[in-house]
Amino acid sequence: MSRDCLTNWSLMAKRMAVDCRHKTPYSYRRLPVPPEVVRELKRLKRLQAENRLKYGELYFDDDLVICSEIGQPYNPNTFDKVYKAMLDKAGLPKGKDGFCFHDMRHTHATLLLKKGVNVKVVLERLGHASVKVTLDTYSHVLPDMQEQVLEKLKGIFV
Repeated sequence: MSRDCLTNWSLMAKRMAVDCRHKTPYSYRRLPVPPEVVRELKRLKRLQAENRLKYGELYFDDDLVICSEIGQPYNPNTFDKVYKAMLDKAGLPKGKDGFCFHDMRHTHATLLLKKGVNVKVVLERLGHASVKVTLDTYSHVLPDMQEQVLEKLKGIFV
């Protein structure tokens, strides 16, 4: 669950409602994803269709991408537990000085910039309102990229 999402626990119909409030209009965006992600999303959709049939009226059909076996949103603590288990399995630190879920967003942006992806494309993927936000946050990555520019400049002026 992103930190943009405000979680409201309600007892209405014994369901959990997640109300996402986006910070800017740029938070709403379409992003291309790799084919393996598309395959996994299609697999999840097939599994959900099977579960709809299996549980019938008990299934909460709210058209969620990630949900429990009966269609309910996961408790945000569930994501936290799964993420911490993944960190344990990978031998990575967690807790105050370790990796938090939001760090994956920063890793994504950093790797894209290091691969030479245009800053404008990175800001669109992150939903930043301006290039200033992206550059202020990820400028530490750019000095390494100056050497890449030198390599590309070799032979241009000869």
